[in-house]
Amino acid sequence: MKALKIRLFGNEYLLLGTLETGGAIATPDQYINGVVCFAYYYSSDDVISHRGQQIGNAADIEVLEEVESPKRAPEAYGRLLEQLFGILDKVT
Repeated sequence: MKALKIRLFGNEYLLLGTLETGGAIATPDQYINGVVCFAYYYSSDDVISHRGQQIGNAADIEVLEEVESPKRAPEAYGRLLEQLFGILDKVT
């Protein structure tokens, strides 16, 4: 899977998607270990969201290069499921 190495607010992240499709914005460590991402870019609305709050838009993203997304650690999938079920518990 391709990702974009980006600079956002002076820090480097991965955009796990494209500017056209949107995607999660995370550090490589967050992505590899299945930790909640820093933010999410919604291309349809041109919004960068962090914990439900708009913090920017595409103009704030500086694309550095296209890269291969890192492989996730095996235990990351368990963390992702725990996060998903924790979210579901809050809504049900």
